[in-house]
Amino acid sequence: MARGLPKVKPLKGVKQIVIVASGKGGVGKSTIAVNLSIALKTVEPQKSVGLLDADVFGPSVPLMMNIRQSPMINNANLIEPLVNYGIKCMSMGFLIDNKSSVVWRGLMVMNAIDKLLHQVAWGPLDYLVVDTPPGTGDTHLSIVQNLPVAGVLLITTPQTTALEVTRRGANIFKHLNIPIIGIVENMSSVICPQCNNEIILYNDGTRMIAEELGVQILQTFPLSEAIMNSCNSGKPIILSAPKSIQTDILVFAIVLLMFTLNQLVLYKKSKMNIESSISIHSDINAEIYDIPMNVLIRPIPPIINEEKVQSLINTLSNPETETFVPPIDVLWIKGNEVWTKYFYK
Repeated sequence: MARGLPKVKPLKGVKQIVIVASGKGGVGKSTIAVNLSIALKTVEPQKSVGLLDADVFGPSVPLMMNIRQSPMINNANLIEPLVNYGIKCMSMGFLIDNKSSVVWRGLMVMNAIDKLLHQVAWGPLDYLVVDTPPGTGDTHLSIVQNLPVAGVLLITTPQTTALEVTRRGANIFKHLNIPIIGIVENMSSVICPQCNNEIILYNDGTRMIAEELGVQILQTFPLSEAIMNSCNSGKPIILSAPKSIQTDILVFAIVLLMFTLNQLVLYKKSKMNIESSISIHSDINAEIYDIPMNVLIRPIPPIINEEKVQSLINTLSNPETETFVPPIDVLWIKGNEVWTKYFYK
């Protein structure tokens, strides 16, 4: 009998899992993952946040989070994550000597990832941020096929070589029905130390890739010596320089990330009764769009006057009929992916 895909099982006590991924190494993925984890805790201090360093071959979390000790085993025979700055952390770097090299084949890596996920006392957690290795390999497949991943955040730099592999990675995640939260563009510019003007280094390739993929750019980060030094010192910049422009960028990125996660949760819930919902049909531009009412997010454009708005609300609220309306600025879902279509009368 043929074996099917692995069964998705939630991590006990973990509400939302966010993957941070990049197509290439050296784009600042781990730096962003660490700082975003702390930004999550800063923006929502009442929430519990975890950070998993899933890069078995090149763990970065021990240095960036200034954690040197080894974890303990609790009475349930689970590894207790190490905590610093209010973040629960786990990394292969905690379990091996920092001067040792990991030389493992694929199956051993998969087993290690499974242990870091399922043999660690993570819960209760509101967010688990997973810093994955560069590329899209066994580690990524193991995580997304075994866990209910809320979404993936893609980190890239604006060079063409980085953007090309970002596109390929994004398409793999979309093929696996993993929502893409957005793109963070790192090292997009430099800030002049004399006048504080921003100097853009590259063209708008990231924007074009984002439009092609149908995803948003959450934030762009300038090259920053301060971020590099803060990570090397083990105190991320959001803590070492809370009033810096880099911290402001991080906090804004987190606000957008949380908003997007909340929207994805709403989309998932709305999809559950998709077959029983009434629909709005439109034949604008000679194309037919069948949009279930329960995933129609914005059926009323703001340019319509109040009287027309009320009339449309009354029409749409009648469950007995299907309504023919030319939709304008409609957002709906298909599977786990989100599209926005704009119609103009």
